[in-house]
Amino acid sequence: MRRMVFVFLAAIFVSVAAPHAAAQKLLPKSIQFQDDSEYSDAELLATAGLKKGVVLDYAAMQNCSKRLLATGVFATVAFRIDGQNVIFMLTPAADLFPVQIENLPLTPGKELDQKIHDWVPLYHGKVPAEGGLADDVGVALQKILASEGLQVTVTATTAVDPSTQEVKAVSYAITSLPVKVGLASVEGVSDEFQSQVQAVFTEAARNPFSTTDSAANLERALKQFYGDHGYSAARIVVTYFGNPRMESRAIVVPLAIRVEEGHR
Repeated sequence: MRRMVFVFLAAIFVSVAAPHAAAQKLLPKSIQFQDDSEYSDAELLATAGLKKGVVLDYAAMQNCSKRLLATGVFATVAFRIDGQNVIFMLTPAADLFPVQIENLPLTPGKELDQKIHDWVPLYHGKVPAEGGLADDVGVALQKILASEGLQVTVTATTAVDPSTQEVKAVSYAITSLPVKVGLASVEGVSDEFQSQVQAVFTEAARNPFSTTDSAANLERALKQFYGDHGYSAARIVVTYFGNPRMESRAIVVPLAIRVEEGHR
């Protein structure tokens, strides 16, 4: 319902131009954005489909307004013509949510954020609960994975705080195929523990791959194993190793285990 209210309000604002303006064509001296948001003019121009030095008419400016509104990051969008200047007035949306990566074989952080931003100029780490920018980010993640040889479907869902039932994030997951972990290499494990470390990995691999948890959970399980055998100072590092691969109708994310056992 809130989304419908935003669209209705924007329609009112956009229609404030005088009726005769519908036939007016203008080569803007400048295109300006008046808002309290964090987005740059370059990001807004790209999202709106605007280019400097192009003649605009009322219909074109209205379409640009609709594109900005459709992202879901603005509550209202309006424009006015001031001499030879086109001014867009934007009201940021109140409800944007952080992004969570569930089972994508990608490393969250600045590099991934930049790759998404390259596809979605208004992506700054937060998206609306549904539609607009939230869907665009899902498409961008699909394209990033496709560039690595993985043709998958990425679906966005809302993550809800169980205690308040309020949306706390928008979660992205591969839904077209299961994603699991594979063992790429093991280093530093003594002969007497080879089969047991393999067994610890096999048990951990029963769980679906998690972008944030799989490596950390395996490290904890191996740390517990070595601690139980008197190696309390053992150091375990689990990392991605090589590119994910398709195998038996599943995506396999290879992990490498490196152990410094130390002494009892």
